[in-house]
Amino acid sequence: PWLKGMLGHVVGTAHSSLGDEASAIQVFRETLAHTSESGSTREMLEVSIAAAHAELHKSDPVEAVRGYNEFLARFPDGKRTPKALLQLAAIY
Repeated sequence: PWLKGMLGHVVGTAHSSLGDEASAIQVFRETLAHTSESGSTREMLEVSIAAAHAELHKSDPVEAVRGYNEFLARFPDGKRTPKALLQLAAIY
């Protein structure tokens, strides 16, 4: 399952790099179905969803922070939590 997660992350990141955040979020979410409920691959995908969501809604800070808040609620002590907190702070 981690390999499918990594491949999905690469495809989603490619969409995001091209400015297609909506497609990136869709790929990340579809990939989540092939990962375990916990683990670093899932955490990586979920923080990527939060980042793409923030970029998609960058003109609306209230909506932009929602993805990071959801990520932080799921992974309060995660490996990627410090970076998510910094990205969340940058929105404000």
